[in-house]
Amino acid sequence: MPVPLGPANDHGFDEPIGLLTDCHRRVESFLGVLRRVAEGGPALSDERARALRESLRYFREAAPRHTADEEESLFPRMRRAGSNALSEVERLEADHAHAAPMHAEVERLGGAWLAKGTMDPADQARLLSTVIDLETLYREHIRAEESMVFPEAARLLSARELAEVGSEMRARRGLKP
Repeated sequence: MPVPLGPANDHGFDEPIGLLTDCHRRVESFLGVLRRVAEGGPALSDERARALRESLRYFREAAPRHTADEEESLFPRMRRAGSNALSEVERLEADHAHAAPMHAEVERLGGAWLAKGTMDPADQARLLSTVIDLETLYREHIRAEESMVFPEAARLLSARELAEVGSEMRARRGLKP
């Protein structure tokens, strides 16, 4: 089963709101990959194992940086600027906290599957159920960010503040300006 492993960025660190949106497309893409792998048979082919490994790596390494981009860079600036979307920002932060144990469960189950090459049907069902729960959570989460929070940030924050967000995002990834 050929599995695409995520879209490329359309934006750079000089467009942090666009880059955050690009990250959403990868979240959606990798969740879809996880769902398709979990819907397959209990034995992992090489291709499905690669797709699972890359998806787990994305959620283990890249996704936490995206969360930090929002919680440590974007949302605090919105608070300081007196955003009208603060109740939504608080709900989004709660979503991040709610998603964390689900991601841990996916990592645990997926890691065990990679180690053994096969999975018990009950664990496979649990993995699929957890991935579907994450898809449901992120569907609304991403809709709220892209329809309310990100447009509010783009309107409210100055060019200098947005440049600072982009610089912090770059630094979080260990990249030089």
